Amino acid sequence: MKPNVKIYLALDRRKNRLRSDGSSPVVVKIPSGNHGITIDTGVDCHTTNWDSRTMQCTHQGARVINSVLTNFLASVRTAVLTLVASGEWARITTPSEAKSAILRVLGGLPGEGSDTGITDYFCR
Repeated sequence: MKPNVKIYLALDRRKNRLRSDGSSPVVVKIPSGNHGITIDTGVDCHTTNWDSRTMQCTHQGARVINSVLTNFLASVRTAVLTLVASGEWARITTPSEAKSAILRVLGGLPGEGSDTGITDYFCR
């Protein structure tokens, strides 16, 4: 994988990810060739309450959510930097390997494949 990676928050607007209440999941995205890496944060936001420019929820009471999302994004960036510094990032060839390595450095993310979310990650 290339050491220069852009890591950012985004709203996953794919139809199969749309919630019944009209909200979409907020994810961490890391572009990589034709296929990128997507890490679910466990946080949902309505499209009308998402600011793509600032990558933040804008609804009333979103300050705490945005703070948690910003901290999680910083943790993912730190994990990637750790992998780059160790030389492991250069040996990664697929997005799924990169995602697994990031989650391993983070110590796993309870929100992946379960009903728990980002708050559980920070409350461990």
